[in-house]
Amino acid sequence: MAALLAQLTACSFHKQDKGFVSENSTVVSYLLSDPKTGDPLPDTPYRLIFNNQTIIAFPAFTEKLSDSVIHGQTDHRGYTREITVTRSENEDHELLRRIGTGHFGLYFKIQDEITHSPVRKIYYTVTLCDGNMWDGYSDDRGNTAYFSSEAPCEISLYMDQTEVDVAETSIPAPGSGELVEPRQENMRQ
Repeated sequence: MAALLAQLTACSFHKQDKGFVSENSTVVSYLLSDPKTGDPLPDTPYRLIFNNQTIIAFPAFTEKLSDSVIHGQTDHRGYTREITVTRSENEDHELLRRIGTGHFGLYFKIQDEITHSPVRKIYYTVTLCDGNMWDGYSDDRGNTAYFSSEAPCEISLYMDQTEVDVAETSIPAPGSGELVEPRQENMRQ
């Protein structure tokens, strides 16, 4: 059984502020790029999570999953579509490359075991629900890509050929503070 190996890149981002809609909102777009090379990722599925802002308006060809989560595909330059969000003093978001489809999913946050600081640009392999494998590098926040599936299933994360964690896509993970903390979400609409 040969596993499909493909280059996967988690993502770094650059904000492209498009202007203000009102005193309480702004239009933003972000560049999705390869964390290892910095190259833009054009025409690539993504998941964008706003931690302290609310999505007000979003363009066609994107899917709003909640007030703070959107799925879409980058344009030919690697940018997300323009999204109107509430203004916030603490603009914090996660922009992740999305692998797969479906309303179940998770990503891993790779952290130093002692300091709990993000481990950047570390090579990892994920075994997906169907047995296929994806290789990638963590982004500047220690995040892997976001892995979606149509149904609950288990995926495994490996670093240096050692299985680090197995996570099921339908059960929220506790904040374990271990080397790898899975970030899981049940995304039923």
